[in-house]
Amino acid sequence: MQRHSERVSVYWQLRRAQAPNVRQLVNAMCGVPKSIRAHLTRSVGACLIVLATAFLGMPSRTALGAPAQVYGLGAIPSDTEVRAWDISISPDGDGLPKGRGTVQQGADIYSIRCAECHGQQGEGGDAEALAGGHRTLRSPRPLKTVGSYWPYSTTVWDYVNRAMPFDRPGMLTADQVYAVVAYVLFLNGIVEQAAELNEDNLADVIMPNRDSFVPAQELDPVIEPSRPGIQGQ
Repeated sequence: MQRHSERVSVYWQLRRAQAPNVRQLVNAMCGVPKSIRAHLTRSVGACLIVLATAFLGMPSRTALGAPAQVYGLGAIPSDTEVRAWDISISPDGDGLPKGRGTVQQGADIYSIRCAECHGQQGEGGDAEALAGGHRTLRSPRPLKTVGSYWPYSTTVWDYVNRAMPFDRPGMLTADQVYAVVAYVLFLNGIVEQAAELNEDNLADVIMPNRDSFVPAQELDPVIEPSRPGIQGQ
């Protein structure tokens, strides 16, 4: 690739040389009025300078064909590392790890790790409310909570696992996440106080707003694009 000083030198050589050459070309266009030929001389010359400058800025074939420089950084992740990052949980529960947690265990963890932001009973505080809001989604002031809005209990687990608590996301063990989810579902009246959730039964929990989510193609076209696939109660 040419250095900057070389490009500048070629640019000015082209600028000095282009005027007479372009003028000869335009003058050869017999039948064109002199005033128009002068304008064409300036326009064509300017175009040639722009094209030449762009061409000079392109890397050479040698540079393009050269092998990429190896910096010796990074490493191919191991299967164990990939499995540790593969934490997505699907609505049907696929991907849930082994574990279990009760409502009472979740209440203890919640009071330490969650209540300061979400309120003692999930009513909200510095962060969003987790409980309440049932049948408010069609009202002028909808309250979207785990109980009123969330369609799947399994994706509640997924969110808590990867994003909570806010100051130390990912610190909870699988058992602790099951327990916290059980407690939040209890606050919303979705599971009994004696409930224990695990990888086998979490997907069986039916959320109140589950059937209010519909495929986008079934929606009336007047529904706002910012709220696709959501009707709610």
